[in-house]
Amino acid sequence: MATIFLGNGINRTESLFSWSDLLTELVEKCGLGKIPPPPEMPFPLFFESILLRSKTSEPDLSSADFSLRTFVADMCLKLTPNDLSRKLASLGIRDIVTTNYDYVLEDGPNRTLRQSADPDIGPETDYRIHTYNQIEGRRIWHIHGEAGYPRTMVLGHDMYARNISKMSAYVEKRGYDRLFAENPSSKNTICWMDLLFHSDVHIIGFALDYSEIDVWWALNLRARLIKDFSLTGRSFQSNRVFYHMRKGAVTSEMEMLMESHFIETIIDDQSPDYSSHYRRVLDRIQTSSDPAE
Repeated sequence: MATIFLGNGINRTESLFSWSDLLTELVEKCGLGKIPPPPEMPFPLFFESILLRSKTSEPDLSSADFSLRTFVADMCLKLTPNDLSRKLASLGIRDIVTTNYDYVLEDGPNRTLRQSADPDIGPETDYRIHTYNQIEGRRIWHIHGEAGYPRTMVLGHDMYARNISKMSAYVEKRGYDRLFAENPSSKNTICWMDLLFHSDVHIIGFALDYSEIDVWWALNLRARLIKDFSLTGRSFQSNRVFYHMRKGAVTSEMEMLMESHFIETIIDDQSPDYSSHYRRVLDRIQTSSDPAE
């Protein structure tokens, strides 16, 4: 069983606006003029900075925060599917985990919001840890929230931290040993993180920026458990995680992190641009029994 972990790369190949454009408009909406995002500042902290400095007419900070999320949501709802997103949908992959807020993967409004069947977990109104969109046999996990529900959107540092808190609480509740359960009946997907342990994961179009602290937390948990299980001689069934990137796009520091976190880096040294790179990666996933070959 394979899982796609998708970032914004495929959207950017044909998008009418870039993330940089969105940030510029966000700053202007806050009445702060034309302030470019500092290249050294992680986006979650930049979002907090403009929120705290915004010249808002909202009655409180929570309302101002929601107003900014709604602004970003409205921009994301303008995105439409492209050839690559349609190709991805045609692969027959059951689970797609994405940090994107838009509905490009769902290709329109014909989706059903579902939550994993766990009686101990109440409806998620502010998070997307256990909730996914069901469409034509596929499950789309918007782990950073979705544009149709701005309250769920993970933008600022505060929300990233809250996300990790929810993820940690789930792991503590389920138990570390069960994440690598050898009994297939124990491999129920209750949370998107379960897919990081129970399926082979292909990371595509996602730079794994250091600001993505919740994703790094999950990947680090997996790596620590693999190392600990190996040191203590406990048996487990480990999956494989593949990080697909173009040649020259991966630094030596990132390669070191990938190796230490038991993630296999697959470098594409043949594609002249990102569009052909993503098409090549999707073809490889569709036709190869071992994408690392």
